[in-house]
Amino acid sequence: MRNIGISRACKALTLSTLLFSSFTCRSLTVDDPVEFQDRSNCTVTAYHFENLCDFELSILEAAQSDPLTDSSTEVGFDAYRDLARSRGNDYATAVFFHRVNSEPRNARYIDRIRQISANLDPSHLPDYSSKNALLLMVPGMFYTLNAAVGGDGQEIRTAAQQLGARAALMLVEPDGTVDENAADLCQWLSASNERNIVLASLSKGGSDIKRALQICGDTGAFDNVRAWLNIGGLNRGSYLINEMDDYWWTRWRAKFYFWKENFNYDGILSIRSMPGEPLYQDLEIPDHIRVINLMATPLEAHITARARHGYSLLQGYGPNDGLTVLADSYMEGAINVSWFGNDHYFAVEETRRQFLYAGLAEVLQSL
Repeated sequence: MRNIGISRACKALTLSTLLFSSFTCRSLTVDDPVEFQDRSNCTVTAYHFENLCDFELSILEAAQSDPLTDSSTEVGFDAYRDLARSRGNDYATAVFFHRVNSEPRNARYIDRIRQISANLDPSHLPDYSSKNALLLMVPGMFYTLNAAVGGDGQEIRTAAQQLGARAALMLVEPDGTVDENAADLCQWLSASNERNIVLASLSKGGSDIKRALQICGDTGAFDNVRAWLNIGGLNRGSYLINEMDDYWWTRWRAKFYFWKENFNYDGILSIRSMPGEPLYQDLEIPDHIRVINLMATPLEAHITARARHGYSLLQGYGPNDGLTVLADSYMEGAINVSWFGNDHYFAVEETRRQFLYAGLAEVLQSL
């Protein structure tokens, strides 16, 4: 277990608060506060972003010359944890942003998205119906309880339909384990007659797809999957779950709550991040599947009320999005995009919608 240097009592208290404000999703409603600082004076354009504040620009500029920003360096957990301990989480977050987005493949993709976005007219969207594509959304955990804040990917499915694709929701168990949900996805793909499938996933949905690739990726089930858009994926799980299960107070409180609400506690445990767990292993992406991995990359000032407890607890692990560590969200072999200014819940609507249509249009064009 990686030591994060927080007292046991403090961690247990923080986890207890987190568990009953985030993981159960009972509190995640459209009435939840989403707090942002006043950005009326934020007018700087830099690093592919508009309307940056002075403090954001200062941090990004300070981090730009760090040796870890070199695109040839490994995106490793230890390096970013140690950097955060010596220079602070915001600095390490900015270094991560530069490292990811300066990688040539990623930079070319970002340029394409900017060009597509600049030419998109919301009132006259392009029609890609000739591609005969199906977008299959693999939702986040508790998505049936969390639809009001987008856990079921309705916004993404609607956008895909507006661009001429068909869209469907993969009806996995909302509290299922990654093994259970992966088996359902493998069965669906194996039985499907679709020829141009675009997978999209949110949060734990990315874990379910990763596990499915491990289970049936070499059986032909994924042969007709052309692309995978992974948004805020828990690619190596979440250390928050490790911590929750490590302390008897939070473990038994969680088990009681899950029993009372008829939730599957094993579903939560399946996204632990530790050696021996399936999600901890590297993923070999099949050559024919184009993976676009979108990672929330927030400074502390960007953290919303929804992600605050998780962000605080994970700070000892290094830069994080409120639910997963940034270094663990990076996927080797994928197009990786560091989306500055958003936490795990992607609550900044203006930039979210801008990327949504441009990102989907780019995927459909490439089929």
